[in-house]
Amino acid sequence: MRAFPFLVLIGITFLASVLEITARKSYRDVLTHGRKLFFTSRHSIHLPGWLPDSNSWDDQIYPSWRKNDIRWKHCWKGGKVVAHLTNDGPTLVGANVTFAVMLEFPKCQKEDDNGDIIYDSNCKNASSFFPGQYVYNWTSWIDDYGWFNCTKFTKCNIFPDGHPVPRHTEWRRKNFIYIWHTQGQYYQQTGGSKMMLSVNTTNITLADHMMELSVYRKNHHGKNKYIPITTASDPYTVTDKIPVFVTISQKSKCKNDENVYIKNLKMIFNVKIQDPSNYLKKAAITYRWNFDDGNESVSKVRTTTHNYTMLGQYTPTLTVEAIIPVPCSSIKTTTMSPTTTTPNPTSATGSPMTMGNTNSTRRPMQLARRRTPCLDCYISRYGYFKTNITIVDGILEMKIVQMTSVQVATQPLANSMVDFVVTCNGSIPTDVCTVIADKSCMVPKNIICDPIKAADICHFTLRRGFNQSGIYCVNITLSDNTSLAVASTLVSVKGTNCINCPPLPRGHSSWTLRVLGGGGCFKLTGSSNATIQQTILILGACLVILIIGVTGLFYRRYKEYIPVNRQENVGQRQMVVNGENSSVYFNSLKAVLFTASNEKSPLLKNAPGIN
Repeated sequence: MRAFPFLVLIGITFLASVLEITARKSYRDVLTHGRKLFFTSRHSIHLPGWLPDSNSWDDQIYPSWRKNDIRWKHCWKGGKVVAHLTNDGPTLVGANVTFAVMLEFPKCQKEDDNGDIIYDSNCKNASSFFPGQYVYNWTSWIDDYGWFNCTKFTKCNIFPDGHPVPRHTEWRRKNFIYIWHTQGQYYQQTGGSKMMLSVNTTNITLADHMMELSVYRKNHHGKNKYIPITTASDPYTVTDKIPVFVTISQKSKCKNDENVYIKNLKMIFNVKIQDPSNYLKKAAITYRWNFDDGNESVSKVRTTTHNYTMLGQYTPTLTVEAIIPVPCSSIKTTTMSPTTTTPNPTSATGSPMTMGNTNSTRRPMQLARRRTPCLDCYISRYGYFKTNITIVDGILEMKIVQMTSVQVATQPLANSMVDFVVTCNGSIPTDVCTVIADKSCMVPKNIICDPIKAADICHFTLRRGFNQSGIYCVNITLSDNTSLAVASTLVSVKGTNCINCPPLPRGHSSWTLRVLGGGGCFKLTGSSNATIQQTILILGACLVILIIGVTGLFYRRYKEYIPVNRQENVGQRQMVVNGENSSVYFNSLKAVLFTASNEKSPLLKNAPGIN
């Protein structure tokens, strides 16, 4: 009987030990919340820097809550924190997959430059708090419970597995604990409200996987405790096929039917490879196109063009081959067996899509040797794209070939009418729209759309009216079910007796609209009686001056020499003198008045009596 209390004590101690071992949690239990992960089946690889999720989790410092636990409602002041977790996959095996997380705080809360959480002073709805005050003052908490004030280092500034939190240069600004979990392993770090994490996929299984994330914050009231604030998860894919995206574009193509393109019009195929970590930076990449019309293309550039000349449905396909140089020591010399795969659903729109397989059998990953000093081996990776398109007739080329001013007798005071003669090639349009805008072509003033009567050729006249003077940008658009064409021109209009016309210039009696050759523009010319009279007077004066000048010219050239004879007629007071004294006198006078003679052929050179 004396030994009974001793046996009871031993039993209680053993039971407590069993309960403690049973109650101990691991990372796997906490981060998966006891559920099974269907994305990952085996975890036989090791990620550098990561630890196995079988390690124990300190639930006293980092409590774990179930999804519906009521304590989630009080883990953050003012509302709920949401973690937005994304990745840049799908990822080619061997490349890095990068995860990015951003914490979204309740309304009117934000993180300041010191890493503290404050109320936003610019927030409009700030009735329930005081703008500018702290939600969580981490700086104050660090001053009280930082490394220098921690008396027991096994309980301060540690991760859930007991490892110490690294002390770096910006440790005061990183006040959240991030616990990442994938591939049966975990990674823990501190950070702010935004974080990024890259994982190399060289040894990860080709499959779909899941990344789990738990975020904790520091607790003001308990210096040795952290509070969970949110969780998130994000699936990611590791593949041995190059992620390929293709965009197809074409000028004059309507957007309402993206898988329909126009015959005899160049199509642009632009390829984009999903490689954010630049894994293929040094690879030799080849793009092989099969346009399904008997034409193929092999190129080293990502953009190619093609012109379909026949109507019908086609299935263009693309095969991308990347030859990646790698050290032979980093991989094993193996070849994957060919496997039958089902192509991913391809969009009939030709919009960006991934890895559409053109064949039912996937090419094996190949490994070959190269005789180079540094890189002796290379591996080949392939990516595929396939889509369905329809080629139809469309409006190809549109021109405004003529513009004519028209005076309408029935509406002499309403509009200045202009006829636009428009032609196009290809299919016959069904609708025409005219946009009349200001001279900058930015502010529309009027939009008119009309159906076009059925015709055999694309040649018609479009009449439009302008009820106000000014310079206009006229945009004419022809369209049908699959295509459209646009032509524009500038028109300067001053309507005769038009409504809302500006005042006539001084002396002008009317506005006149006339067509200027070559530019297709219309310009105002003014007319008035006063202006016409002034023009006639100026022209008359010019004519008189011209006649006088011509008369003088002919007179000087054809005038006849007449000798001067001596005549005396006293009664009539008329005297003509021809004597030596008179000659001397006149010669002296001529020498004074005319210092030099301008005559080229003097008529009196050989005349008698002239010295």
